[in-house]
Amino acid sequence: MRCGQAPAPLQAIDRSPGGTGTTSARLAQLYGKGRLKVGDTFRQESLIGTVFEGRIEAEADVGPFKGIKPSVGGWARIIGHNTIFVDDRDPLAHGFQIK
Repeated sequence: MRCGQAPAPLQAIDRSPGGTGTTSARLAQLYGKGRLKVGDTFRQESLIGTVFEGRIEAEADVGPFKGIKPSVGGWARIIGHNTIFVDDRDPLAHGFQIK
């Protein structure tokens, strides 16, 4: 299946199909719809042909919901380095949740 990646606001796309946000989420969605089961694999291809393959390893309870434990494989290259600074005075420094 080819990934339908939407361009970002700066008209750029990711070079990879995405592991957490795309491949794992798609596995969970297809599992929830009954189209995949434990042990099934799903091949996610980006617009430029790079591929990640996901597999449903096990079922998992996520609070009151049925979920999955996925695994994702593919290849990647280091194309840059990033340094993140956390200001301890920032009340949102460690994240937040919207419910």
